[in-house]
Amino acid sequence: MTTGTPRPVAPRWWRLLVRRVIPIAVAVLFLVLLVASLPLYPSLIVVVLALLPLLGLGLIWCVLVGVQVWKYRWDNGALIAPAVGLIMVAAIASGAMPRLGWEVSKGALTATAQSCAPTSDTQWRGVYPVRSVDRDDDGCLLYMDTTFLGPAGIAYRPEGVDRLGLPPGEGQIGYTEMPVGPTDGPWYQFEFGW
Repeated sequence: MTTGTPRPVAPRWWRLLVRRVIPIAVAVLFLVLLVASLPLYPSLIVVVLALLPLLGLGLIWCVLVGVQVWKYRWDNGALIAPAVGLIMVAAIASGAMPRLGWEVSKGALTATAQSCAPTSDTQWRGVYPVRSVDRDDDGCLLYMDTTFLGPAGIAYRPEGVDRLGLPPGEGQIGYTEMPVGPTDGPWYQFEFGW
């Protein structure tokens, strides 16, 4: 059996790019996504601005690794970027960040809702950007800053709500249980029907 000439080791700049630069950039972009996922309503702009370069880095990584497999000797360091990506995806998918965001913010949100001073200025309550505050029949509505489907946010209703579900009609409010924090009140998500 004859063996061919062993493939050369990839150039130093190549190894640095695949082992250090791309994994660090992937980690930074995923950290942006983790921070963006703290509130219940993540900023769509921030998510898109982090996902697009992340997809570009993934494409560049695929090309570099494809060329490396074809031309150079295999280097296990090429697996660092996907490993970082998988860890970050697991962290986002676990839902831990919105729960952490709620725990950090619930004191400020409760104080705002209990005083329920109507305002139309965007204010940060913990990690939640509250676009405006309005008094409701039995509580307080805190409109979130970054929804794109229409008016929505979280409602503080100490007496509870009559029914949970989608808005019954146009201009009416539908309430759902909070995906984080207490699920039996006094906090609910709300959205207006359209």
